Amino acid sequence: MSASELMKAIDDGMPVIVLSPHLDDAALSCGALMMYAAARTSVTVASMFTEGGEPPYTLSARRYLHQVKARSAQLLYEQRRAEDYAALQPFGIECVHAGLTEALFRRRP
Repeated sequence: MSASELMKAIDDGMPVIVLSPHLDDAALSCGALMMYAAARTSVTVASMFTEGGEPPYTLSARRYLHQVKARSAQLLYEQRRAEDYAALQPFGIECVHAGLTEALFRRRP
């Protein structure tokens, strides 16, 4: 689909669904497009990896949590999901969080 076809579909009121691998990826990569669309039609952002895993954490995960000064992955991702809602909902953009665990917090069986 070309950019002009996309804009025409939005202008005609076709709903927009943005698939985002991680929280805030959609806003950072196509925020202007979402704002344009939200003024004309419904916009939904579906984020896939929206959860931190359970301890024990990998070394990389522990370092990351220390770096961002988070006590746990669960609290960090609860805060990040709330930020996602707070950033998008004022513009009428719906957020859907799929609840998949980020790779950093997945352990091999």
